[in-house]
Amino acid sequence: MKKAFLMLLFFAVLYINVSAKETIKIGIYGNTANASVDAAYKAAEILCAELTPADGTYELMPVFFNETDPGAKDKINSDEEISAVIGCFSANDAELVNSVKEIPLISICEDYSSFTGKGNTYRMTASNAESAAIMARIAPALFDRMKAAVLYQSGNEEYEKMAQAYADASKRNNVDATYIRAFEPGYDFTNVIQRIREIKIKTVYFIGNQDEAINFCRQSFEKNTGAVFTGPNFIFDRKFIKQTKEASDGCEFINTARNSPYGIKKLRPFLAAYEKKYGIKADVKLPHAYDAINMAALAAKAGKFGHADVNGFLKAVSYDGATGKVAFKESGERQNPEFFFHVIRRKEIFYMRFDSQMNARYGKAR
Repeated sequence: MKKAFLMLLFFAVLYINVSAKETIKIGIYGNTANASVDAAYKAAEILCAELTPADGTYELMPVFFNETDPGAKDKINSDEEISAVIGCFSANDAELVNSVKEIPLISICEDYSSFTGKGNTYRMTASNAESAAIMARIAPALFDRMKAAVLYQSGNEEYEKMAQAYADASKRNNVDATYIRAFEPGYDFTNVIQRIREIKIKTVYFIGNQDEAINFCRQSFEKNTGAVFTGPNFIFDRKFIKQTKEASDGCEFINTARNSPYGIKKLRPFLAAYEKKYGIKADVKLPHAYDAINMAALAAKAGKFGHADVNGFLKAVSYDGATGKVAFKESGERQNPEFFFHVIRRKEIFYMRFDSQMNARYGKAR
């Protein structure tokens, strides 16, 4: 009887050891009312099921943290099974971001330039500040515009960082961008526009809300300054074109995501599964979420389960993803993030693909 009991106990312990497996949670943070966050969580549901190994050594599990939940910060910090948390982090999330000291946080959006540089924060796209620097490189490298003005709305740290990034990149490329002005909402741009015309500014990089941008762009056109109006992508849409009319012709900006993810050959099987499961089209940020989730899964596949190990993996990773090669700078910003240059012509927004000569010229910019 005793021998039978011991045998039963042995097999029970063996069963527990065989059936027990590590749970690796991939967190998605935000609000599902945000299309990019909702797409990220849906992608995590599919990919966690697909990428969990068949031998049962560990299970990948998606978990959602709602930004409106006052307890989200504590839930993230207290969960040892979380491998990484992915989201569209903004300055509104600063308290949470600063409280998370070890768990990798990965942003799939350009907002919140102060997000990186903490040792455990990574960004899948160009930040708003890096986007400004890219625009500063494009103007001289591709169009030989060597004199710029930077106008930014005061009282906004993000805008200030973007203005500084544009000015710094201009200086590195021998562009005169010493005309930098901050303005308050409702500002009268009459004198600024007159000065821009007098000193023959070729490019204006404008950082502010859309209504201010529309006002300035119209006035600049009416006064015939000859300067090309540029700015961050959140300024330019159908409303901007409708209200600026002919003044919108020639305006330039970049997007950090493709207009549609369906042109990415590597992503097509996943997009088919996504549409079949959810019956909706994919959001433009889904490729960045797809790559972020895959990298978290690759860390687990490499046996990196602890937060320090996952951070070490992300700092050294070179991953050929849907959005191109993914590797991070020491700061956590992405190395050579992809961007998509757009020009408004005849009241339509056109994506301008760089040819080999344009790529070569841009590649020489600093």
